[in-house]
Amino acid sequence: MHSELNLSMNDDNEQGACRKWLYILLALTVIIASATLVTVVMLQVPGRGAGSGGSGTRLEELALKLEKRGLDLEAADTWREYLQVSRPGREQSGRVWYRIGKIYQDNTRYSEALAAYYRAESYGPLEGIENEISGRITECLEMMGRFNALESELAERTSIRDDDEEDEVVAEIGNRKITDTEVKQLIEDEVDNAIGGAAPGLTGDSRNRQKEMMLENAMKPGNRNQWLSNYIAEELIYREAIGDQLHRDPEYRRICEKQERALLVQRYLNLLYSDRIDIDEQMLRDYYQANQDQFTGNDGEPLSFQESIQQVYARVRMREENRVQQKLMEELRQKHDVVVHSSRLPGQADSLSAGPAE
Repeated sequence: MHSELNLSMNDDNEQGACRKWLYILLALTVIIASATLVTVVMLQVPGRGAGSGGSGTRLEELALKLEKRGLDLEAADTWREYLQVSRPGREQSGRVWYRIGKIYQDNTRYSEALAAYYRAESYGPLEGIENEISGRITECLEMMGRFNALESELAERTSIRDDDEEDEVVAEIGNRKITDTEVKQLIEDEVDNAIGGAAPGLTGDSRNRQKEMMLENAMKPGNRNQWLSNYIAEELIYREAIGDQLHRDPEYRRICEKQERALLVQRYLNLLYSDRIDIDEQMLRDYYQANQDQFTGNDGEPLSFQESIQQVYARVRMREENRVQQKLMEELRQKHDVVVHSSRLPGQADSLSAGPAE
């Protein structure tokens, strides 16, 4: 009986020891599993772990590639993913949000663009693009027809000094105040655009004299008041058009795209002309001397160089622009491997114009 009892007690001790080791093994298993889980989670948190840097770089490269291929909205989504994964610093984050905003704005998604611009501003001052962000916010509010919000926005961003005589308010549209300084600046901008369109190559003293004459005429009380009246009328009709959502009309968008194409071509050419054309007085005098018989007055009498300088400049300018265009077309045809199959075209093949239409 006693031996059986001792045997039973030994069995119980052995079972207890087994249970103890089992508990220890289970505890170790839980600790190891927890450590593994923490490691996995850390590796998956954006901006941490060994794989996040490479992933962010790949997303950045993809976003740039999508932009280059014209897949703008897809690029915007990829930039947002890049921000989540990479968690870049304040400056970079602000600039990426600004980039996203521009994509949305260019694709007429103004509310999303506006949100992106505000996000960009939330990262603090962004050197070099602060004013551009402010201007684009204004543009988006205009295109959304939110003029009350626009006026509040402008009031927050602009401080008008009451003690400055130049900032006298000359007109009001609702809550928007149009100052004397603003009118003068708008007129000057219009004059600059007119000179640039009529004679983009006019530089130096000639351009300044032309601008001074045009400004002097525009600032005469009668002309200035008429300009302001026209500006207000245009602003009121513009607001009505935006309120009626005409800027979203497919036909309007088609016209805008066509005009934008032509404007981009002309802008490119104007910049090229500025870089490759240099017309000095000696060049004008040489042309005048070689073609003096072509410059006569109404009475048939020959004009002096000073009397015909405007005509001389216009002809020399046209000649130089044609020269630059022909050179450009030669370069671009080679660059883009242009081939014209003359035999497949009706009429004379040489009637095709390589340059943009005047």
